Amino acid sequence: MPTYQIHADLVDENAQNVQDWAATWGEIRGEIGDLGGEVVDAYAILGDHDFQITYEVSDQEAAIQAAMAVERHGLDTTTRQVIDVDRMGELVEDI
Repeated sequence: MPTYQIHADLVDENAQNVQDWAATWGEIRGEIGDLGGEVVDAYAILGDHDFQITYEVSDQEAAIQAAMAVERHGLDTTTRQVIDVDRMGELVEDI
């Protein structure tokens, strides 16, 4: 399955309660699972964004749905498709 990465930022003042985030992450994982995908990693990060979520879904349409599901939880998202560096090496060998 293709792998996607979301960088997410808190934008909803209702989402600022840190104690609620454990339940929220469970909901996000469940919603991506409902789309046939799987959350591979999720991190709180220091820097330009608040969170990074790496997930696998079947196609680009499911990736868009996953990003919209995350945004419903008070997060602004930027989503990118990513490729494993080992696979990238295989692709380069064919050039």
